[in-house]
Amino acid sequence: MTVTVGLESYQVEAAHGAFDWERETPQPFVVSLWARLETLPKKGELATTLDYSELQRWVDTAFLKMPAAHLMEQLATRIIEMAEANDMVAGL
Repeated sequence: MTVTVGLESYQVEAAHGAFDWERETPQPFVVSLWARLETLPKKGELATTLDYSELQRWVDTAFLKMPAAHLMEQLATRIIEMAEANDMVAGL
């Protein structure tokens, strides 16, 4: 049995895009992501699972704290790299 935690339709305003004008003014981005856990969480123990705020932090970091990206794939790669660095997340 596997457990997956997710963040669905999380909206962030950021300035990214292939064209200069897209990177000048923030626009809405809606992100959904899921992470499969490496091990089953212990009942009622938050420390044994992936807190949803961690997923939000990955998105916020990728979209708001890093340089503007020209492609959505760059943003996705940033999030994947953060997920892979977390011991709770199963390998891709």
